[in-house]
Amino acid sequence: MATGTGQGTLGNAVPTRGESEIVGQTAADDILTITEAASHTGDPLVIRNSALTELFVINKDGDIATITNFADDVALEAGKHVTLLKTDQTTFGRLRLPVLSTAPSSAAVALGDIWLAKPTTDVVRIAACVDGTNTVKYGPRMIRNTLGSASN
Repeated sequence: MATGTGQGTLGNAVPTRGESEIVGQTAADDILTITEAASHTGDPLVIRNSALTELFVINKDGDIATITNFADDVALEAGKHVTLLKTDQTTFGRLRLPVLSTAPSSAAVALGDIWLAKPTTDVVRIAACVDGTNTVKYGPRMIRNTLGSASN
């Protein structure tokens, strides 16, 4: 989208105390743009709590570097690691994978991609791209037994 050009009415800064709201007036323009200096090495956006713990960070490369406790038991850290946290002995972190009825082309997968392959109604296999040449490996078949099904 286009960078907004509005100058505001009370200067060009967001208040340093209190609450504020920025309301966009032109539908096609960005409401808030943060532009880094050419030599900028810090994070352009950091959201912290009152204890100064960084809860959400966008780093100088535009990557989400930190998300803390989104969806309660999931954390995303620099390096694109997702951690599922076990909260106690009766609950667990849930990982939901995409289910594909047809295999993706080798050009569509990259090292580390993981999904559930579902070739038939009653069979699911874990699939993963395991190397830099987009090789896909499949795990053992997991069969859902249905009443009256002859397959095991």
